[in-house]
Amino acid sequence: MVMNRNWTKCPAVEEIPSVSIDAFNDYENITFICWKVHNDWVSKIKYIHSVETIISSSNDESTALVIGCVSRTKNVKHRLKTLMGSRSGCRNKFPTPAGASPPKRFQCDESVFKVYKGVKTFDYCRENNILVTGGLDRNIRLWNPYIPGWAVGILRGHTSPIGFLVIVHGSAKIFSVSLDSTIKVWDIEAHSCLLTITPKVTQIRGEMEVCYFSPDLQALYVAADNFALLRFQHKGNQIRDSGMSHNEPVLCCQYNKQFQQVVSCSEGSVIKVWNLKNGQLVMKVCDAHGETAVTCMALDASGKRLITGGRDGSLKKWDSFTLSCLYTIKQATSADDEVLACTYADIYSNRYIVSVGGGRKINIFPELNDELPEGSNLQPDWTESVGKGHKDDISCVASCPPHFLATCSFDGEVLMWNLVSGHLCSHLSAISRAVMEGGTGE
Repeated sequence: MVMNRNWTKCPAVEEIPSVSIDAFNDYENITFICWKVHNDWVSKIKYIHSVETIISSSNDESTALVIGCVSRTKNVKHRLKTLMGSRSGCRNKFPTPAGASPPKRFQCDESVFKVYKGVKTFDYCRENNILVTGGLDRNIRLWNPYIPGWAVGILRGHTSPIGFLVIVHGSAKIFSVSLDSTIKVWDIEAHSCLLTITPKVTQIRGEMEVCYFSPDLQALYVAADNFALLRFQHKGNQIRDSGMSHNEPVLCCQYNKQFQQVVSCSEGSVIKVWNLKNGQLVMKVCDAHGETAVTCMALDASGKRLITGGRDGSLKKWDSFTLSCLYTIKQATSADDEVLACTYADIYSNRYIVSVGGGRKINIFPELNDELPEGSNLQPDWTESVGKGHKDDISCVASCPPHFLATCSFDGEVLMWNLVSGHLCSHLSAISRAVMEGGTGE
C-alpha cells in the first residue's frame, strides 16, 4: 500500500489519523491486495524492502513462517491474464469481493517454513543471508531463507517462550528476549551464547510485553511491568568477557557486610568490588600490586578498610569506599617472602595487621594512621617465630580473640600463639607416626 498525505486530514480515531478500506477507491495510487497465508493469528509481519517481500509468522505449525512476494507473481498464466485485463481497460482494485475468503498465493510466490509450535517472532538479515525464528518451544532456529525444509542451526538455552529476536547488523550477533524478560546474546558463527542477563540483574519485573532494538544507540528497550533501557558496548571482546568476573584466576574473595559488597582479587593484580544484590561491578583497580598477583585480603570490623597482600611481599591498605590506596608496607626481604594470608588482630585496645607466607615468618604490624607515607618499610615484631614455629611456608592465619593466633603451614601443622607474649601455646598435629604404628600393632 502507498500512503497518501491526505490521510492526516481524515477524522482521527483515538487521536490516530485513520482511513477506512472503502476509502481506498478515492486514491489512484493505492493498490489493495489481500491473501490467505496462515491458519492462525498472525503474530508478526515485516516488509523487506531490499528484496520486495513480506515475511509473516503465526503459531500454526504448518504455516509458522511464510516469505511471499508483494505484487508481481511468478505464475505465467496469471501474469498473462492480468496483462490482457489491463489492455482491455479493466481494473479491479479489490480483487476479493466483500465477505468472500481472500485467495491464496501461488506456490511459486511464497516459501512456507514449518516449525514446531509455530513462530512468535523472527528477524532477517540480508547481509548474512540468515533468518532467525523463535516461539513457544523456547528454541531459536537459524534458517537459510531459500531453504525452508530444515534449519541450519538451533540455539537452546531459554527457559521461557521467546518473544523478541533481532540480528545486530555488522556484529554477527543475535539478541533474544524471552517472555520471562531474560535477555541472551548469541554468536551467529559459533552458535553459542555469549551473555545471559536475568531479570534480577536488569530489575525488570513482570512478563515482557514488547521490545525494540535501536541500532544507532546500540540499546535494547524492554517493556514489562516497568520500562528498561539496556545499552550494549561492543569494544573489542567486552561482551564476551563480561560473562566472567576476572580474566585471570581468582585467588581470594571477601564479603563486606557494611556495604553489602563482594571484593575479589586475581592473579592479574586486579581488585574488583561487586554489588551483592544485582551482581554488577561497582569499581575496580588494575595493577593493585604492580605486576604481581594479589594473593590475599582482609577487612577490618567496620568494613571501611581493606588490607591486601601481594606476591611481591608487600601489604597495602585501601579505603573500601573508594578503593584508594592509603599506604604500602614493604615487608619482603627476599623474592620468596610472598604474602599468602593476612588478617586483623585486636589485643585489648590495640589493633594489628598480621601477615604470613614464604619464609615461615609471622609478621605483626601495628595498625597505623592513614597518613603513613607511601612505601614505608616497617619491621615485624615476631622475628623469632622462624626458629620456634613452622618448618614449612605458612599458608593461612586466623585471629582468635581475645589474644590468640592460629597459623597453619603446607606440611599440615597448626600452631596456636599467644599474641601478647609471642610464645607458642600449643601444637595441633595429626596422629603421630608412633601412635599409628602402635595402633597397627594392636
